[in-house]
Amino acid sequence: MRWHQQGYLFAEWLFAGLLGVMVLATVMTSLQVQLRLAVAQRLPLQTATAAHWLFQRVEQAVLRAGEGGVHPFALDNSAAGIWPDDHLVVQRMLLSAELDCEGRTAEAGVLLLERYFLRNDSASSDKVIACDAGHCQQGQCQFWGDAGVALQPGVFAVVIAYGQREHTTDVLAYVAKSSLPIEQRVAGLKIGLALLSQDKQMRPQPWAWPSLWLQSQSALASSQRIRRAWVQTFEVPHG
Repeated sequence: MRWHQQGYLFAEWLFAGLLGVMVLATVMTSLQVQLRLAVAQRLPLQTATAAHWLFQRVEQAVLRAGEGGVHPFALDNSAAGIWPDDHLVVQRMLLSAELDCEGRTAEAGVLLLERYFLRNDSASSDKVIACDAGHCQQGQCQFWGDAGVALQPGVFAVVIAYGQREHTTDVLAYVAKSSLPIEQRVAGLKIGLALLSQDKQMRPQPWAWPSLWLQSQSALASSQRIRRAWVQTFEVPHG
C-alpha cells in the first residue's frame, strides 16, 4: 500500500472516530436532559401525592369530629390537655367499636381523641406527621399523649386556623386555636402543609413561601430537595 493511500485510510479512521465521539456526546447530552426532565417531573409529584394523602386522612377525621354532641376540637374536654396551635386535636363519641388512627380498637361508648402533629422522625433527620390516639371514659384517657404513630415523612411545616362566622357579615374569620372561644361554633378549618421531596434534584434551588400561606415564615436556604406548600379548607359539619 502506498503512503498516500495509508494517509487517506488514517484520515478516514480519524474522521470516523471523531464522528463517533460527537454522536456519543450528543446521546449523553440527550440522556442528561431527559434525566433532568424526569427528575423535575417526579419530585413535585412526590410531594403532591403525599399532601393529597394527608389531606384525605385529615378530612375523614374532621368530617366526623364532634359526633355525639361533643366539641369537635376537644375544647370541652379537660382530659385532652393543652397542645400547641399547630397540633390538630379532634374528638368524637363512638356509637360502635372501630379502629383509632394508631390501629387500636376503641369500644362503643368511648370518647375517641386523635391528635395530628409534627414531630421529629426517629429514623431520619426529617420531621413526620404523626397521630396520637386516646380512649376517654369518665374523664380518664388511655394511651393519650405519647409520640403516636408516624403517618407521613418529609413534612417541615404545619399551620392550622379555625373558621368562625362574623356576627355582622356572616363571613368566616380564621384564628388560631389559642384564640378560639369554646362557646362559638366552628364552621371551617384551614390547614397548611409544607413538604420536602424524598429524592433530590441535580442542583439546589431557591424557594419562597407562597402568598397563600397562613402565617409569616423566615426565608429558607436553597435545597436539592423540592419544597412545596398547600393550604386546604375543610367543612366542620358537627362544629
